[in-house]
Amino acid sequence: MAGHQVQQLPKYVPPRNDLTFGAYSSFDVSTYQIMDIDLNAGTMDVECYTTGNFEYTMPNVLIDQFHRYFGKTQPLRPNLIPLADTMLSLPFMFEGSAFVSPANELYNSTEFQIAGASGNFNNDLIFNLKRDYENYYQIESAAYFSPIDQMAGVNIFQLNVDSTQV
Repeated sequence: MAGHQVQQLPKYVPPRNDLTFGAYSSFDVSTYQIMDIDLNAGTMDVECYTTGNFEYTMPNVLIDQFHRYFGKTQPLRPNLIPLADTMLSLPFMFEGSAFVSPANELYNSTEFQIAGASGNFNNDLIFNLKRDYENYYQIESAAYFSPIDQMAGVNIFQLNVDSTQV
């Protein structure tokens, strides 16, 4: 990959269970949420339920829960391993550093970007991929609630790039 710059975003990517921009799941069922917000404490706890969809109905089933607590220490800034400052051959597997959260939060998402020869990620971005640790969509059987995690088995701290992507 001559002339390209690669980065794992240095910005803070919210940990799992933190409701901020980009923290979401997708389900192909009707859902609703119950939120417990404490403005004085700066906390929010959310439970997500489903009643099914047009093909099958179901009782209120808890399908997700998460929280946001202000004042917690952010996770450590991620880095690429090894640093991508040399000539690479495609396909190439980029790998991010281990996730470390001083507040013991779980990870949620990663985002990898590749910029052109200028190295300018604002004006010369040629590849951008954000992935969540889970993505439930479709079901195995209409007879029962059986969502399929489309991200099962995917290591979101790794990115394999081939010549068709850049």
